[in-house]
Amino acid sequence: MAILDKKRALEKLEKLFGSPELFPQQLDLTVERVLLLQLDERTYHEAAFLDERLSSADIPGFWVGLDDLEARFRRQPAQPPPQHWIFHVGHCGSTLLSRLLGALGGYLPLREPPVLRSLAAAQRDLATPLSLIDPARWPLVFDLVLALLGRRYRIDGLPLVKATSSCNNLLSPVLDTAPDSRALALYLSLENYLATMLRAGGSRTDTETHARSRLQDLLALSGPESDLRLYQLSLPQRAVVNWLSCVALFSTARASHSERLRLLDFDDFLRSPESELLALARFFGSSTDPEEIANALGSGVMNRYAKAPEHAYSAELRARELNDSRQRFSAEIRHGLGWAETMLSAHPALEQKLDPVFLPGAG
Repeated sequence: MAILDKKRALEKLEKLFGSPELFPQQLDLTVERVLLLQLDERTYHEAAFLDERLSSADIPGFWVGLDDLEARFRRQPAQPPPQHWIFHVGHCGSTLLSRLLGALGGYLPLREPPVLRSLAAAQRDLATPLSLIDPARWPLVFDLVLALLGRRYRIDGLPLVKATSSCNNLLSPVLDTAPDSRALALYLSLENYLATMLRAGGSRTDTETHARSRLQDLLALSGPESDLRLYQLSLPQRAVVNWLSCVALFSTARASHSERLRLLDFDDFLRSPESELLALARFFGSSTDPEEIANALGSGVMNRYAKAPEHAYSAELRARELNDSRQRFSAEIRHGLGWAETMLSAHPALEQKLDPVFLPGAG
């Protein structure tokens, strides 16, 4: 990161809420400060992730005290600006959909801002002695972040925020706080999720990495009497916990915000990309027509790996990879599916919270 000099930093801070030029890239609640990076519109559109890789690049930025931002925010209009959202279970095509919607125009994509990861972690600790933030202060900080993510370069460039999969506990708070916002909750069936996450390499690592926070979310939904213990769970069981926590949070949010939350199975999208993308664009309020949908799907985005467009990828290659995983890890997948049914039977309060589309045998 190239440090922006103090004079220029102060000048840009005066226009902070009028433009997305200063992006809130990190929130450090330990020392109560925010890292602001100076981004242009092209970077927003092209970056697969707005994460730590930006900090290591030669991008101007500076840290500012959280209390300073709060004071500036208090002088802004009370109603947070609208933005739309993509929440997801992970490894399920969310980056691809973000790129396709971006190709339609009318959106400013923000893919996986780390500031949301900090908020998600803080939200889980709010009711505990380990909380880094006073619960009474939380709504102000949350509204501040939403306001910063809701800025736009032009009136027709509505922000489309793709959260990291570890941030699904923020779905209901987002819809509660921003009444003009809408959200997509993207998922895979449990069987497809297990075939995806039990493959060797990064998927297995992600399963382990997210297991603790996902179990925290699941325990918050299933009740403190649960006998689940992370150290006792096998890798397939941890993958099931990861999936269940996400879809339970989706279900809870949909029960309260059915008109503003759309559930979508990524495999349904792949079976009918034209109709599903058109429906999604219209759900988000776009007047997109079928010809624009066809142009977006024909732009080459569907034939590249969305997280790293320099690599070719396709629905056919994905299908081959999943079939290979089903053969290689069939015992683990069967174990995970069976354990999921047993676990839900033992936790009826959790099973009752699930939208019917997620229950065993659905689909």
